[in-house]
Amino acid sequence: MEHHIINLQTYQDSHRELLKPLLDELKLPFKITAQLGRVSPKANWVINSRNGIVAASDKYVMKKLFLSHDIPTPKLYSYWDAWWLALCGRKLVIKGTERKNGEGYVEMFTGQNVKGSYIEDYFLTQREFRVHASPVLGEVFAVEKIDRKVSKWKKHLKDCRFLSDFYRPLDWDKVVAACMTAVEVLGLDIGACDVMWNSDGFTIAEVNSAPGMGRNTAQAYAEAIYNIAIYKYGDDS
Repeated sequence: MEHHIINLQTYQDSHRELLKPLLDELKLPFKITAQLGRVSPKANWVINSRNGIVAASDKYVMKKLFLSHDIPTPKLYSYWDAWWLALCGRKLVIKGTERKNGEGYVEMFTGQNVKGSYIEDYFLTQREFRVHASPVLGEVFAVEKIDRKVSKWKKHLKDCRFLSDFYRPLDWDKVVAACMTAVEVLGLDIGACDVMWNSDGFTIAEVNSAPGMGRNTAQAYAEAIYNIAIYKYGDDS
């Protein structure tokens, strides 16, 4: 029987450097493409659908899906509602629909240009997590605490460390359940949820279909991708 390496579609350098060599070692008896943020037009059997990648790339679409499925996420506002609330002193945030790593996040004031952006409530974050989940496998396969090197109201990954050993808050089961649902409603087989937490609750900021990763996370992704491929397509090969 002929065996094939797992094809990887991605735009992340860390995926090519750390994840691809691990995937190349995991041969399968069928052809499969793992789509992490990038779609292959010729692939038939895939991990992460085209629709899922598209939904995850547009943060406004993502937020609307979250809200329609009661997934904890900041409330969205129209420009005129936000203008009035900002005038009354409410703290709101303008976010670009396609920006990454906190780029394009600005505090809402009246009279700003919000073209290509959406407006939501500001969430006062005490702790931040990245939860890597697969609804296909029914599990969270990796978790990291995002530790800021500097104190900023918005996060950029270059200002952060990712810690794998940390104390889970008491409502961790609810966090995990919400992350599983968030990845699933986007139509993804695998994804990374950015979770903001404080003593009053938590919110899911977004789901990343192509998260940056270190060696430990790359190892976890390689194993998860292999297991997803077997689960989804093993019986049809």
